[in-house]
Amino acid sequence: MCSIPHLQGPLSRRKLAAPVANPLFRPPHPASEGVPDELTGIIAGIQATNQQLRELEQNYQAVDSSLFVLQEGAEQRDEQTAAYRDALLQLADDLEQQEAEDVARAAEQARLEAEARRLEDIRREEAMWREMDELVAAASAVQVLQAGLAVAETSAAALAGAPPIKVDVGVQLQTKPGQEVFLVGSHPCLGEWSAEAALPLTWTDGHVWQASIEVPADCIDLEYKAVLRSPNGNVLWEKGNNHKADLLGISDVELFHVFQG
Repeated sequence: MCSIPHLQGPLSRRKLAAPVANPLFRPPHPASEGVPDELTGIIAGIQATNQQLRELEQNYQAVDSSLFVLQEGAEQRDEQTAAYRDALLQLADDLEQQEAEDVARAAEQARLEAEARRLEDIRREEAMWREMDELVAAASAVQVLQAGLAVAETSAAALAGAPPIKVDVGVQLQTKPGQEVFLVGSHPCLGEWSAEAALPLTWTDGHVWQASIEVPADCIDLEYKAVLRSPNGNVLWEKGNNHKADLLGISDVELFHVFQG
């Protein structure tokens, strides 16, 4: 913006000099009463002109002051305009930086979403492989079970015509008169764990209670315990875990243990 130049000149911020004396003018002297009317008019005109010059000087001073105020206002507006321009430039920089940050955030969000999709695909693939492994394992287990069933069926068919297995059982226990020892266990001949249906044993030398049983050839194992029955009907079960006998492929077997009271 163009600023208004401050007025400079002979009429700027100065007062008019005193009127220059006219050599031809002579002020009326009280003693001079015979001055011609024409000369009196010239003198009055000069005085009027001087008055007009003084008024013009005052007008010029007023105009000069107004122009000075206008110039100061213009300079202030120039400063405000420059401040507004700087603010707009800063705002443009901020907007540009904000836009760049928004673009960066959008790119990062897209990258995270792509990574999440990739991880989800990996998880789905891993789950699919796990399911496939489980299916393969289940199929293998079914095959093994089927093979075991086939072997069991073959073995059962082979053992169907085989002679029974003879089992001799001995339990060492020193009893009191009237007490008896029985054998109870998993096989029907042992009462299937019922003390009332247990197999009675016979006392022999050395306080060994004995009995002999026969089980089918397809009986592959046998679990049992000894029980002590008193004359009053009280039954004392043998403590500890069940005794076990593996009968697979055996024709005759002898079982002996000490009563665990």
